[in-house]
Amino acid sequence: MYYSFLEKLTIVIYSFNRHKYLIRTLKYWSNFNAKVLVLDGSKEKLENDCLSAKNIKYIHDPRSLYDRLLSSVNFIDTNFIILGCDDEFYLPSALSSCVEFLEKNKEYSSCGGRTLGFGRNSSDEFYGRKVYSKLENFSLIDNDPLKRAKQHMSNYEPAHVYSVMHTKTWRIISKYIFEKEYNLYAALELQIEFLLPIAGKSKIIPELMTMRNLEVPAIRGTSPSLDLSSGRLKWWFSDKMKNERQDFFIRTSRVCKKILSNPKKNLDEKKILEIFEIFFSKTYLKKNSFLKRNLSKLIPQKFKKVIKYLIKKLNFYNMSYYINTISIFK
Repeated sequence: MYYSFLEKLTIVIYSFNRHKYLIRTLKYWSNFNAKVLVLDGSKEKLENDCLSAKNIKYIHDPRSLYDRLLSSVNFIDTNFIILGCDDEFYLPSALSSCVEFLEKNKEYSSCGGRTLGFGRNSSDEFYGRKVYSKLENFSLIDNDPLKRAKQHMSNYEPAHVYSVMHTKTWRIISKYIFEKEYNLYAALELQIEFLLPIAGKSKIIPELMTMRNLEVPAIRGTSPSLDLSSGRLKWWFSDKMKNERQDFFIRTSRVCKKILSNPKKNLDEKKILEIFEIFFSKTYLKKNSFLKRNLSKLIPQKFKKVIKYLIKKLNFYNMSYYINTISIFK
């Protein structure tokens, strides 16, 4: 199916040892006119007919995620990009709407849509579940980049990392983000979520855009920033990470100077530190209260696995699974 604005978009899919889902995703995109760039870090190279589609460029590059994403700028020739996972789906109509919105509103750095989780339960029944409910009616429209960043990080929900963005902005932030990986869990997400509001205004439109696969576990432990055991709080408060944190803020300050159109709005390391302190104190620490964290430590790991199994098997979250998917996005 043809959407005129999709010709201006490249979907950058990073994949790792999940060719089953990657093939499914690429067959899906072969029916549309968006360009697709696959950065496959799997040990084995993918050999499949789905790669013959003219809009798909496949790069087998068994290096780290950061190395692969840093290389992405060498293969993109469209004005807009969006990051994509190998097991999820974007709705082309919503992507087209996002590109059209950014073309008409130059002061915006990113535009995304709503997300719906999907999967099958123990009875092999299809279910949908709300994801990122706080993004309903989300927008950052203040003219001051510092105020936009503070607003976002004080009431945090991932709104930018998987949204459509300008390629010129992606080129700048890629160089600074992916040249250095930190021992901070999901650092990539936090950096993009901070930098895109600095680069411009942002918006989530009231259209279903992303179908998120809830059946497949996320990839963990393949690099320092994908190691869940390291923890965000541990990185933030540990004396051992002091020098790394300082480097993090220096590097972030440098990229801010590159993406800010108004040099008078430069953010130094101190201002950036203050914004991240807002994130950890008002957002992350709130979600991970002292009681919650310490109760979790008291439960043996083997019992945690049993509890998780029972929750999934008995479908304790039944009310959130079976929903009218259309009603979510009215």
